[in-house]
Amino acid sequence: MVLKDCLQTIPNAVRLLMRVSEACTRRALSMLWPVCRMAPEECAPAAVEAGLAAKLQLVIQSGCALELKQKASELLKLCRLNYTDTPSISKCKLTRTIQ
Repeated sequence: MVLKDCLQTIPNAVRLLMRVSEACTRRALSMLWPVCRMAPEECAPAAVEAGLAAKLQLVIQSGCALELKQKASELLKLCRLNYTDTPSISKCKLTRTIQ
């Protein structure tokens, strides 16, 4: 998958979540979902390190459409399964998101 091979795909898509609009969040999730699903062992850690877990929590808690919340929840589960540093994911990497 070409998107996976670009080093900045995941961090850039994570930055778009909950940033501009619900439509932007929808597009970012639609990019992240196949990338993380096709190569979860490789992409999930990179996504979590980029702050994905915290952003997904924001989507889940926000007033976004139910389908976005469900997709965010599924992606968060996928990341939990494929990220070995469980204490870090449980904290959702909030320090990176706040910065």
